[in-house]
Amino acid sequence: MNQFLLEVFREPFHRRLNRPRRRIAERTKRFAFDVVAEVEQQSRVFNDTIFNNISFGRQATLADVEQACRMASIEKDIRALPNGYDTVLSYQGANLSGGQRQRLVLARGLLANPDMLIIDEGTNALDEETKKQVVQRLLEAYRGRLVVFVTHDPLVANEVDVVIDLAAMVGTASASSPQGDVNAICRT
Repeated sequence: MNQFLLEVFREPFHRRLNRPRRRIAERTKRFAFDVVAEVEQQSRVFNDTIFNNISFGRQATLADVEQACRMASIEKDIRALPNGYDTVLSYQGANLSGGQRQRLVLARGLLANPDMLIIDEGTNALDEETKKQVVQRLLEAYRGRLVVFVTHDPLVANEVDVVIDLAAMVGTASASSPQGDVNAICRT
């Protein structure tokens, strides 16, 4: 997904600016990094502290990280750990549940405070109550900005403004569902 977004952003800059392509690509990457954040289904968690996993390359205070964790509904789980935000996670976050890993990576994306947030199946490991809470918090916090959920989950579809069924658009509706599955959902 990120490579696609970089390609989309690169071409307009290249046509408008008469500069070496390398400098344009560097500018485009910085622009896309600041404007777009993506949360993927397969969350990348590093063998480091929870704080460092969330702040990941950004200058952030503990208060900033805590706020992102509240929005991602993981703050209580972190506070319940013996070392809280200083807890060191094992390889690929094996000492967390799948839902906790997803919420931790979601907090990382929220900390970036991007103009556009893409969540690619990033809530599928959450229980129904937590998922609804996370989606509602995200949509409230991102009112006026773009949030794209790539999902098959009807619970998420019921919470957003616009639902785009990609399977129906390309004529690949499944036999079990004449309308096809919900593939992309967005909120503006």
